[in-house]
Amino acid sequence: MSRERKGWSDKTLENVRRFHALAGSGRSGILAKYPAVTAEIVKTFRDLRTSGIVVNVPLGRSIMLTIIEEMAPQVLNDKFRCSEAFVRTFFESVMVWSPRKATRAAAHIPPDAPELCERTFFRLVYAMKWEDIPGKLVVNVDQMGNYVLPNSAHTFHDKGATQVDTVGKDEKRAYTLLVASTPSGVLLPFQQVWPGKTPQSLPLAQASGMDEALDRGFHFAVAASESSPRSHFSTLKTMKEWVEEIFLPYVEGVIEADPNLDKNQKAILFIDAYPVHTGRDFREYMRRHENVIVIYVPANCTGIFQPADVGLQRPIKHFLKQELFSFLAQTHRTQMSSGISAENVRITTSFPKLRDASVAPLVRAYDFMTGPYGRELVLKAWKKTIAKEWCLSEECLTSKKARSALNEYLGKDPTLHDEIRSRCGTVEGLTENSPQSLAEEDLDHFSVDDTDVPLSQVIEAV
Repeated sequence: MSRERKGWSDKTLENVRRFHALAGSGRSGILAKYPAVTAEIVKTFRDLRTSGIVVNVPLGRSIMLTIIEEMAPQVLNDKFRCSEAFVRTFFESVMVWSPRKATRAAAHIPPDAPELCERTFFRLVYAMKWEDIPGKLVVNVDQMGNYVLPNSAHTFHDKGATQVDTVGKDEKRAYTLLVASTPSGVLLPFQQVWPGKTPQSLPLAQASGMDEALDRGFHFAVAASESSPRSHFSTLKTMKEWVEEIFLPYVEGVIEADPNLDKNQKAILFIDAYPVHTGRDFREYMRRHENVIVIYVPANCTGIFQPADVGLQRPIKHFLKQELFSFLAQTHRTQMSSGISAENVRITTSFPKLRDASVAPLVRAYDFMTGPYGRELVLKAWKKTIAKEWCLSEECLTSKKARSALNEYLGKDPTLHDEIRSRCGTVEGLTENSPQSLAEEDLDHFSVDDTDVPLSQVIEAV
């Protein structure tokens, strides 16, 4: 309440507006009627923090649901599912915890991004129309970094605490996951890239889930980076392996399964302007695959015009984080149940063990994303990749409206018109009255965009 006037204070009203609890109020909402449940949740959270484990909202929700289901399952119903908002409120009001806030600068999206993306849209439409390429042979692939051990300095902890310990804070344990999909809703098998130079740096053949991963067509690779032996980012080596082990077998399988497609059927590889992708060595390598047309996402536009960024990275990362936190929570519970005190609980930071433990979650994530709901997410990701009035859904890319607009666009956009004429010698679908090329550019077969691109922000809405 405000001391100067009757009514709630501005701070309280602001908390209500932002759905924030009164910190330290002790109010646990629906759990107030179940003090034993609340006490068990509080004890578990404090034990986790004593052990140095990062406690965030996804992990907190997983633990709270487990305890509620065990001690008071009747609490869970259509009106209460222990949402993330409820977990945050519990952290603030009951635990008197607050997060350490982190900031991240967003990549600069060029002011002419709508025009750049529209031009790329018509690149795709042109290639699909005149090379008769179906949506199932248009593949977008993107690299996604993922930690196998939380190394963030940010965790919920006591308000005002100056010493906050976390397990593995200085350990960087991560891999790169290549996620590829098509506008027809297909998710291609994953490629997992690890730092190192030899097969000894890969998960073991005996790792849990490895047989299932190989059955699904996964590929495991070492980066063998020349610049940094600890780098897990994709390299020329791993991109070639992805093309040969995942992309080309997928294309060949589609062609074999469809009697309407011949052996020389063209396919499109739609990738971002990552330096490895735009480098001379990779482009020369791709030239040898004559039936593959490479089209680049405009530089600095991956966050708005790459399906993997727009709608796939977030759910896949979230799924893998849930699996990781469940693994940590189960490890904690197992040690606590054996009589080990909270401060003596140890979470492994062994890279080989963490590598092996990463395989089974990948299989479960892939199975989810290739199931009915996951397929809808893939379709939605392409549909929500938008340039002006156009999107990258298969329906839009092959629509009569888009193909009619293509001719008009080629007639007024000399950049795309000249690019196609430079590559192909002629521009299909235009009359003799179409504008002549303004300049004959010596465009490389695959170099259509700038070659230097930073990481771009991921579209949050899925």
